[in-house]
Amino acid sequence: MIAHELWTPLTFLSGFSELLAARTDLPEQAKEMAAELHDPTEQMVELNERLLELTRLQSGRLSLTWHWVDLRDLIDTQVSQFDNLSEKHTVRFEAAAYAVRVRADTTRVTQAVANLINNAIKYSPEGGEIVVKLEEDIDEVAISVSDHGLGIPKEVQ
Repeated sequence: MIAHELWTPLTFLSGFSELLAARTDLPEQAKEMAAELHDPTEQMVELNERLLELTRLQSGRLSLTWHWVDLRDLIDTQVSQFDNLSEKHTVRFEAAAYAVRVRADTTRVTQAVANLINNAIKYSPEGGEIVVKLEEDIDEVAISVSDHGLGIPKEVQ
């Protein structure tokens, strides 16, 4: 429940720093400092939201919204967004040319794919190719992300 207790002060800091940065009657240095405060505060808000979701998941209170979704389109969109973020990395998508429709929570699947690609970029500091694959079998689909990064030590796998 610590994440819940952090929600109000983090939201306040985020909003207040954004308002300060936008004010026209403050010295430029003060506005720059407020803007510098805003970015890490937003990162903490996002981290806190993830902690809240993890708490809901562990307690069985995470609600999912099920829809039919074309995974190929969803992943293609994520790959396109991430491919433009890093000059050192190339993000490539491998999938069949046809739609792969599944019943899923679009938000959660998008979040998972984005996290996987983001981690591949983050833990491949030298750059290189990142390959996102969507594979389909008779009654299941698999999404994989591979890179040439640091890897996960065997003792924590």
